Amino acid sequence: MHFQAPDYVEALARYHPMVAYHAIGDYPVPYESIDFEQGMVSKQELTSNILMLAKERLSTRTRADAEAARVRITTMILGTSDPQQLKSYEVKYAEALILMSNRFAPSTQIEAEAVITGENVLALAQMVKAQYEAVQNALKPHYGRIDGLRRVTLTQIQAATALSDLVTLPDVSWGV
Repeated sequence: MHFQAPDYVEALARYHPMVAYHAIGDYPVPYESIDFEQGMVSKQELTSNILMLAKERLSTRTRADAEAARVRITTMILGTSDPQQLKSYEVKYAEALILMSNRFAPSTQIEAEAVITGENVLALAQMVKAQYEAVQNALKPHYGRIDGLRRVTLTQIQAATALSDLVTLPDVSWGV
């Protein structure tokens, strides 16, 4: 997996903010180029801190990549990933289920749409239900694949015991 590992200065800033130091040189700053002015942190502890920080960064990136893949596949299948629009589909589906079980139940969205389109309310409810379920069935395998890749990758990241383990992780192909 391609990533830029944190260096000792980043680990100091993140995990030891009270330690005063002066770093000499450019990124990545080697441990030997850090002049501790107040306080001291061992190379072993900082190396451990670098690993924790690298795991955190890769985990965050993996979650973001997985979410982006979900958005891309949702957009590809539904034509949108707008949360309001997706919520509207869910509300409309719930109303369709209620209408199909009780013809006299109120249904704001479906009835309003039927008034404009001139369609039968029950037929429209059945169509909404069928379309929603077809889309969900189309999304399920993609979401399952993405979630599986995310979980496996996060497990591999957490299992790493050294930076070299993180560097050798394969790049994830999200498939979208």
